[in-house]
Amino acid sequence: MPAVPGLTATPVSGSYTKLDVSWEAVNDAASHVVQWKVSSDQSYSRFNTRDVSSTDPNPTSFQITGLTAGTSYTVRVDAYSALGLVIANSEVTATTNTAPPPGLVSNIAQGDTGIVLDINAQDGAQAFTTGPNRSTSYVGWTLTGVDIDLRTVGSAPPTYSVGIHHSKSDNTPGARIATLTNPDTLVEGVNSFTHPGLRLSKNDTYFVVVDSEGGGTGQTGWEYTSSNSEDSGGAEGWSIGDSSLLRNQDSTGTWSEPSAKDPVMIRINGREYFDIRGPQDDPDGYVPRQHEPADLNRVPRNVHISPTGKVTWDLDKRTKADPYTLYFVDWTSGEEPPAFMPESRYSHGFTSVAEDECSSSCSAQLEEEGDDFDSQMHYLVHVNTADRDDSLCTPPVMARYAPSGTVKVINDGSKLLMLSKARLSLDEGGEGTYAARLATKPESKVTVDLSVEGEDKVFTGTESLTFTRKDWHTPQEVTVRGIDAGTAAITHSVSGGGDCYNGVSEKVAVTVNAAAQQEVTPTSTSTPITTAPPSGGGGSSAPPSSGGGGGAAPPSGGGGSGGGVPTPSFGEELIEPPEEEDQPVVEQSPDTEEPPAEEQESPVMEDQPVAEEPPPPSDSGGGCALSESGEGDTSGVFLAAFALFLAVSLGRRPARKSF
Repeated sequence: MPAVPGLTATPVSGSYTKLDVSWEAVNDAASHVVQWKVSSDQSYSRFNTRDVSSTDPNPTSFQITGLTAGTSYTVRVDAYSALGLVIANSEVTATTNTAPPPGLVSNIAQGDTGIVLDINAQDGAQAFTTGPNRSTSYVGWTLTGVDIDLRTVGSAPPTYSVGIHHSKSDNTPGARIATLTNPDTLVEGVNSFTHPGLRLSKNDTYFVVVDSEGGGTGQTGWEYTSSNSEDSGGAEGWSIGDSSLLRNQDSTGTWSEPSAKDPVMIRINGREYFDIRGPQDDPDGYVPRQHEPADLNRVPRNVHISPTGKVTWDLDKRTKADPYTLYFVDWTSGEEPPAFMPESRYSHGFTSVAEDECSSSCSAQLEEEGDDFDSQMHYLVHVNTADRDDSLCTPPVMARYAPSGTVKVINDGSKLLMLSKARLSLDEGGEGTYAARLATKPESKVTVDLSVEGEDKVFTGTESLTFTRKDWHTPQEVTVRGIDAGTAAITHSVSGGGDCYNGVSEKVAVTVNAAAQQEVTPTSTSTPITTAPPSGGGGSSAPPSSGGGGGAAPPSGGGGSGGGVPTPSFGEELIEPPEEEDQPVVEQSPDTEEPPAEEQESPVMEDQPVAEEPPPPSDSGGGCALSESGEGDTSGVFLAAFALFLAVSLGRRPARKSF
């Protein structure tokens, strides 16, 4: 059978999991099928078979992905006629590259200028920018080392360190986030500075800084290149800044560009940062990092923040310090206490500490590289190990620093549902708020149902909260209104989000304070009223009476006659009769204007009318008073009845008027 002409298979430059296959066109071919297998296998698998004619009726190339590094593969191409018959086929063998790409980004292969940055006299810095990720399975990058090309090395190199720094807003180095391990000796050519694994954000800018203290002999020079291009084979989207920076070696000078504005020669090594929480759909079929279950015993304990911004924590481990366990420390600050870390974890400050750099405890400094720690600000700090940070069920440890110097741990590494307040105090009729947020990214949508224990005490219009993989870090506010004095609790029950979130529950305790009572003026105690003698005549004189027993006795200088209510003599205290139960007691002022008698509803109402006082008795003596006409005056009966009415009525009042 005729062969497929020009068939070749070659490893893809910069990759170790791909082969490029190409061939020449086959006459009368209607379709082409590519198959591959490990050369030692007996047969091809249907899983490794592709009809490559679906988009191009006469293709001449195909790229195989998802292979194993350093492995020999046999590739076969079949050409089919329109009737479905094989009209040509061929096989070829090729081996994938045996090592990962030489670097994520590099300019070491570019031509040098012959000019160097002497790190025995100056500090040097070179910016680089990370690229995007290939899929949602990757959430950033892991830096494993930096290669620096030295053109010359002095007989005694200076004292120095190489670090990775954030970029400040003015495009100069900011806080140091990691210190790399120096090689045993410096050599002319490429020198490797390593790290067990530093997590970098995607699409972000960092600096490699050589911080020199001098003290060396001779020139130790970092090579410049006039090229602004990067070497081929690097990761997509990565770049190296077009100019380097330099400053005096005392670490206090201002960064400036060299006169030629050339970059120095450098290579960044590492890999994509793989998130085990996402789908493992690596286009190359390669998982860049093997994830073991997180060592939950490696939790930072007893986190403390000093008034100078030094963060310390105790190691909680079962084995000796591990150089591959890295603690991430990131923080934010504000004039008010931050309840949560901002959406971007690296929006303020970040550093890292390798565990083998610690003894019984670790430490990190907030606000490095000239950005002084402000002890009058509130700080919120995350501390977590790299392994725990990679794991869904292990949220970071969070501690808050207050200007008073107090430190409060608000998450000990066990809370997946974060509440800004554990306790809420409000008044009757008043409102209070708190916020909820997830501590780590969930596998799927999370629903938080709210239930109230003590619905007669508090009310919240929020029945549930929903968080997704995109907004899990955005706090959602809950408003609570106080109804009645007492205590209540709001339970937050989590469902969804995967095995780690499903079933999580947190509570907020609520205290409703009683509303302030209005001050009530106490009722005055009734005081006895002393009658005054009427005008005219001495001694006691009684008003006219109709006589007869059984009626109300008229006032008299002595005792009253008959079975009526006795009236005290003038100058004698009135004895108050007992008040009826629940009868309101109201003090009546003597000069209060009384409503007319017809407006009263009951003889015991507060606004009891008081009739005008009768005229004083006549000086004519006892018996019936005569009118001017000389006829007998019949008003005595009226007055007697009126006196009885008033005596009965006023006997139920705390104060009386004499008449």
